Amino acid sequence: MKGYPRKMKARKVPLSMSRINPKEDDIQMEVVRALTASKNVSFFHSIPNEARGRSKATQSRLVTMGLSAGVADLFVWWTDGSYGYMEVKTRKGQLSKKQRDFQKRCEERRIEYSVVRSGSDVFKIARKHEARCEEGDDE
Repeated sequence: MKGYPRKMKARKVPLSMSRINPKEDDIQMEVVRALTASKNVSFFHSIPNEARGRSKATQSRLVTMGLSAGVADLFVWWTDGSYGYMEVKTRKGQLSKKQRDFQKRCEERRIEYSVVRSGSDVFKIARKHEARCEEGDDE
């Protein structure tokens, strides 16, 4: 059995916390699991906006089909009737100029924009939306 990896036990620690430097893709998968688990999310979808590493012809075709640099990674509809974008970043990740421009556009239109770095961040945002729903029930 030498050379075969040992079976790993399931971790209770979130993926983004279990590695020193998790990749953005890994964090996004954790964020998607958190969105799926949250009772405050009506619907969400990813916005696959990556063209890096593709041929010039493929990049050109994707732009023609609506690819837009800077758009956030996820779009979320909350059960309180609001909606917004989530940009997934690593712990040290920074927004690019185009991402900051998109964030500003969202803020000007009062569209929620969040930078999330773990599934825990999603649950914090979800709790705010849960509180909004409970406030609405009192009226």
